[in-house]
Amino acid sequence: MRGNDSYRADDHLSQLEAEMERLRTERGKAVDHADDLGYQVEVLRAKLHEARRMLAARPAYDNIGHQADQLLRNAQIQADQLRADAERELREARAQTQRLLQEQAEHQSRFESEWHAEAIARRRQLDEELAERRANVESHVNENVAWAEQLRARSEAQARRLLDETRAESEAALAAARAEATRVAEQTRDRLTSDAQAARAEAEQVLRRA
Repeated sequence: MRGNDSYRADDHLSQLEAEMERLRTERGKAVDHADDLGYQVEVLRAKLHEARRMLAARPAYDNIGHQADQLLRNAQIQADQLRADAERELREARAQTQRLLQEQAEHQSRFESEWHAEAIARRRQLDEELAERRANVESHVNENVAWAEQLRARSEAQARRLLDETRAESEAALAAARAEATRVAEQTRDRLTSDAQAARAEAEQVLRRA
């Protein structure tokens, strides 16, 4: 999705750059043409000035005066026509430039509006994806916590059971050891008593014999 957005943005920018380049080219052509017409007007003005000067310098020649006057009128008409053409083409160029600028502004505004809408939609989608991922992570964490609690409870129960068993075994072993010690002590006491009695009896016999 992000790659498509970037591609569409680059495509829009390329179109805008191409439109601006076309606008600059047409504008340059219109200005060059207006400059060319202006130059032609200046040339005709120079010719008109020269014809007027020649007419003023030769007032005696009617035929030449008539030709010069006709030349002046023709030059004036041509100059006026060129000026009118230049002004008309300049107005058309300005109108076309204004139209192109307006189209470019509308296109830019439409592009920005579409891009803004796409950005909002993309942001909403990212927020939804982020919320879903956060919910999944929280659910996974909760599951792990619950499993850890269960494992801890089982481990504690097993540890208590082993401790109880060990304590019982230790107490049983201690009781057995105490019983064995008591038995051995009693046996030893009985044997010592019997030995003492035997020794006393033997001693008494020896004394009687003496």
